[in-house]
Amino acid sequence: MKRVLGPVALFSAIVVAAVGVGSALASSTTKVAFTASYSGKVTEVVNGDSVTATPKGNGKGTLIGKGTMTGTVKGNTTNPPCSPLAGPGVLKGTKGTLKLTLLTGSRACAAGQDDQNNISFSGYAKVTGGTGVMKKATGKLHYSGHYQRDTGAFNVKLTGTLSH
Repeated sequence: MKRVLGPVALFSAIVVAAVGVGSALASSTTKVAFTASYSGKVTEVVNGDSVTATPKGNGKGTLIGKGTMTGTVKGNTTNPPCSPLAGPGVLKGTKGTLKLTLLTGSRACAAGQDDQNNISFSGYAKVTGGTGVMKKATGKLHYSGHYQRDTGAFNVKLTGTLSH
């Protein structure tokens, strides 16, 4: 009986160890590249020097799939041709959602004093939460894009590394 118990005990210990390692790997943080691209329309409200832009677009992000982008972007026109940007946004896909907030240093710049309709924007956004496959996501994404103020059309690309 001792001869059977020894191999059974050893086999049981190996199985328990393997399950423990598998669980530890499954719960460990994974770093993955993230890219996304969206386009759509912006609704803009100007009140004195303050500008509030509400973009709504469609596109696709790796990991989250095809979906939408929404946000509320605040800026001001006190130092033309550029404006600092701030505000929250959401990338929602078929497999999950990423919640973002624009970081200090984000900005939008008109092509020139005589061309206030042709606006380029760029900066970084911090991931502040998520759902689905992005439930535990953290990280920082770089974004850049173009906004055609007279038509409201925009496009944006996001890239970075996420931990989840």
